[in-house]
Amino acid sequence: FDVITADPIHPWTRGSAYLYTAEYYRLAASRLAPGGVMLQWLPLYATDPDVLRAILAALRSEFPYVYGFVLDRAVPDLMLLATTEPLDPSDVPGFESLPPAVRSDLYRVGTRSTAEIWSLLRLLPEDIDALIAGFPVTNSDDNLFVELRTPWLLYADQFAAPGAGPMDR
Repeated sequence: FDVITADPIHPWTRGSAYLYTAEYYRLAASRLAPGGVMLQWLPLYATDPDVLRAILAALRSEFPYVYGFVLDRAVPDLMLLATTEPLDPSDVPGFESLPPAVRSDLYRVGTRSTAEIWSLLRLLPEDIDALIAGFPVTNSDDNLFVELRTPWLLYADQFAAPGAGPMDR
């Protein structure tokens, strides 16, 4: 495949955390054509920094280059683009060259130019590496880290101090 997209169920839903493991990413990488990319949706609500790091470590263990994009500046989600080769500015198409349906979707989230497409980029591979440096857990089928941790985080905001979210702790 040239592209594999993964928009699975939230990691805190029973059984879905396996779609955020090193083994899953290894399988996806083995099915990509040379130069292919994987795009993984990752919700950031009902998560914490350790869950984020464990998932990033799993994806990074199989792909040397991982980039984090937001889709909508008002929604706590990441789109993780994983590749075997680094991205070049020419790899991101100009806004005007996109199909009308794609431009329409981008308009919906307030993106109306090539520069604004680039503004959705939040994490470079070196940022991913810095986030996971020294973190001892890579989410895998063997440790069930995300599956066992995320259900506890689902309603954590209800018990937090006013104004504090799970990413603030």
